[in-house]
Amino acid sequence: MFPGNDVPCNSTASCPDGSTCCKTKEGGWACCPLPEAVCCEDFIHCCPKGKKCNVAAGTCDDGTSLRTLCFGVCVSLNAP
Repeated sequence: MFPGNDVPCNSTASCPDGSTCCKTKEGGWACCPLPEAVCCEDFIHCCPKGKKCNVAAGTCDDGTSLRTLCFGVCVSLNAP
């Protein structure tokens, strides 16, 4: 059902291997370019596995910068 080793988000959407599915504010899906990442509550950023989002400070809990969900152009993963 999913090409290669893609990460399934639900029954119709998936993200590339090595990334994480995160919900968008609109209820769709976006891909965080980190494996097993933590999706932040702002629906825009993500942090490495095991870290905690601090959206107000723009950091993950170890002080690293927040990582954006998408590289380049974000493509909707919702089925038409």
